[in-house]
Amino acid sequence: MRKLKSALLWYLVAAFPTIAILAVRTLGWLQPLEWTALDIYFQLRPTETVDNRIIIVGFEEKDIAILKTADPLSDELLAQLLTKIKQQKPRAIGLDFFRDVPVGKGYAQLAQVFKAIPNLIGIEKVVGDKYDSAIAPPPILKQLNQVAVVDTVEDGDGVVRRALLFPNQRQTLGVALALSYLAKEKITPETVDQCCMKVKNTIYRLLQKNAGSYVRTDSDGYQILLNYRNPNQSFTRLSITDVLAGKKSNDLMRDRIVLIGRTAPSFNDKFSTPYSWNLNTTPIEIPGVEVQAQIASQIVSSALDNRPLIKTLNEQQELLWIVSWSVLITILASRWRRTSDPKNFATKFFLSLISSSLAVAVAVITISYLAFLWGWWIPVAPSFLALIISPLLIANYIYITKLNERQRTLEIKVADRTQELKLNNQQLEQSMTQLKNVQQQLITQSKLASLGTLMAGIAHEINNPLNCVISLADIVIKMTQDLQLEIEREYEYLPPDIIENLKEIITGLTPSITDIRSQGKRIELTIQSMTFQQIVQLSLPSLSTLMN
Repeated sequence: MRKLKSALLWYLVAAFPTIAILAVRTLGWLQPLEWTALDIYFQLRPTETVDNRIIIVGFEEKDIAILKTADPLSDELLAQLLTKIKQQKPRAIGLDFFRDVPVGKGYAQLAQVFKAIPNLIGIEKVVGDKYDSAIAPPPILKQLNQVAVVDTVEDGDGVVRRALLFPNQRQTLGVALALSYLAKEKITPETVDQCCMKVKNTIYRLLQKNAGSYVRTDSDGYQILLNYRNPNQSFTRLSITDVLAGKKSNDLMRDRIVLIGRTAPSFNDKFSTPYSWNLNTTPIEIPGVEVQAQIASQIVSSALDNRPLIKTLNEQQELLWIVSWSVLITILASRWRRTSDPKNFATKFFLSLISSSLAVAVAVITISYLAFLWGWWIPVAPSFLALIISPLLIANYIYITKLNERQRTLEIKVADRTQELKLNNQQLEQSMTQLKNVQQQLITQSKLASLGTLMAGIAHEINNPLNCVISLADIVIKMTQDLQLEIEREYEYLPPDIIENLKEIITGLTPSITDIRSQGKRIELTIQSMTFQQIVQLSLPSLSTLMN
């Protein structure tokens, strides 16, 4: 049960960073990181060649100085410019100037020019916002049905990464110019899946609200991701004054798409792109006319050059992509956790985990970058963050787990040591008790030994006179017996009264002497018995101590 809980906790810790990152991603907080990664991939991508099929005629700063006029360009000058361009026979002309009302003199001339150029497309703004309201198209071009829209959509950081193809079911200027150009190549758009435009072999899938890094974004107006060319060298650029002066070859615009618009920075008609920022240069923005040129170039290049669009995985595939890398790190961490040397566990495990995480992170970036070169935008920020956070969390979990295991081991060792000390203490107490008993016995033995010595001295002192008494008693008894025998031998010669007296003395003396001798022997036996008991009492504690 404990192992099951440990395994569940391990996988919960390993899965937590991914779950947290997916939750944060669902809230849209990772969008800026994903946009930044996409911009970096654009900047790292090899530089593409200039698209010579598109020419931008820009109203530049030098034109303002030469023509002595600022925005808007007068109808007279615009009519002259369009006439010059028409003479070079371009396939399509895009006029990225708002002309809903006459500007200066020459409106009648401009109206005639509008009617004389069937491949000219004017612009209007159909989607109003808090900065600009809707702007009507040139009336004449509207009557001729030669109008497109120039509405753009920006991401939350102000960068244009998406292209509007059909806002309010109207073509944007870039789409109209590209389809007009391709019509001369006998390539016409088709409708597939009842929703999407197909141009030759390329299907323009609608950008979904959660495509790529986007989270609940406004995807109305048939949007696609814009596959930018490098703005620094994407298209051939001409100034209005150069075209009016005829400084360029008359064949430069033949069979090309020509876009006319404001390119001078002072007009403030500029947008940020993935190339607009970089750590080494000042941010560069492109004019609105070039945004439309990028859209036109993307459609034409995909049809004629098989240049890929920027595509995204579906939500399930993105989820699998993000989770797979975290699962890989978890599997590697589990393997190293089981096989690492316990003695050098921390060093080897952490180094292996960190190095593998860095290697996998590099693999994620490399794979996503290579996929981008093939036209796929794969989320990199969630996987990259998971590969950074997961090892840290796993390492901390392992570290805490090892500390807890070590603490439990120490607790067990302390408990065992405590039990051992208790047993040793009990043994010490028993030894102390035995020592006290031995001490008491030694004291008693010492006392008995002293007493025995005293008694031995007394017995010795008594034995000497006692032996004399017994010896004297034996002598007296012997002498009494000898006296009685002598009286019996001399009985005839002694007077009767003396004999009687001697007999009375002998009769009275013999029992007394015999009694004295008996009592002496008895005293001697008593002394010998006391001495033997003392020896035994002194010997028993010593024997008991030796036996114990």
